[in-house]
Amino acid sequence: MSENSPNLFHALGVPHEYNHVAGAIVVAGALTVIGLKVRASLSNLDDEKILPAPRVTLVNISSSIVELWRGLLDSIVGHGADKYVPIVGTTFLFILMSNLMGLIPGFLPPTENINTNAAMAIVIFILYQALGFKENGIGYLKQFTGGLPPAGYGLGLTIFLSLIACLLVVIEVVGHAIRPLSLSLRLWGNIFGDHTLVGAFFGIFPLFLPILFMALGVFVSLVQAFVFSLLSTVYIKLAVSHDH
Repeated sequence: MSENSPNLFHALGVPHEYNHVAGAIVVAGALTVIGLKVRASLSNLDDEKILPAPRVTLVNISSSIVELWRGLLDSIVGHGADKYVPIVGTTFLFILMSNLMGLIPGFLPPTENINTNAAMAIVIFILYQALGFKENGIGYLKQFTGGLPPAGYGLGLTIFLSLIACLLVVIEVVGHAIRPLSLSLRLWGNIFGDHTLVGAFFGIFPLFLPILFMALGVFVSLVQAFVFSLLSTVYIKLAVSHDH
């Protein structure tokens, strides 16, 4: 199914080129409502109800997701990683819900549009660069030179190492510039391909077989949301590390 195919947003009069924007607004609105509901539930807890309910609830699910990313961030980034949980966790939930939207008849996943993915990737790119400068100051730029040239060497070796540093700067800048492109294309390619495959089998075999591909779609949606968020965590780790 493409953005030009009939869908709920078309029925509501949304131009096809803005389908991904409408979908992103729906997902953001749903996450906001869920977040406010969970916050209200947590604020009403007392000491006697501190233990989790013996059933699946929004509070239990949200707590599990927070603990998952808190553990991952702590193992990857290290001390002080809790402050990055909101951005990484929110990114994960937004992408997951956006991906899963494509499995609901009448909806299109916002992540099927490269512009949505590029916007998220650029935000992550700007964020980890800002965090790098915040944590390391101007010393963050050493990451781009490999720490070259070191002090205490002769003039000839210093000039040679400076030339190597210039080459490393070019390589690092290109590598950093490719990161948001890689994040965007990886997510777009997988979600577009999966959504197209599910839509095709729905048209050919309307019963039973599409269920298998929908289950595969749920798995792909989860994996791609996890991969995007995990790579974002790695980029943050590299930026805030003091071992440059």
